[in-house]
Amino acid sequence: MLTRVCCQPSGGPQSTVAFRQPSRRQLRLIKLVAQGLKNREIADKLGISHKVVKNYLGKIYEKIGVNGRLELALWYTARVHQRQRKRPNRSRRYI
Repeated sequence: MLTRVCCQPSGGPQSTVAFRQPSRRQLRLIKLVAQGLKNREIADKLGISHKVVKNYLGKIYEKIGVNGRLELALWYTARVHQRQRKRPNRSRRYI
């Protein structure tokens, strides 16, 4: 399990938050949230009820340590950009 250290906004003592990677299904839901879909739209796409989506989101927020949709979307966007930077650019060929 990974641990994320964060500082309180007031500059107070640091707190440690457990961080676990979301499952594939959770990542699919996170991607839809990052695209700006509402719970009912996500539910329709995944074939589940909007109450299940709300429940999943609560568990995801707790799992990765965010406080809402905006933070979740920012977390996902940062994760995507981080993965893209790690991949080598294979379009260039060196002679």
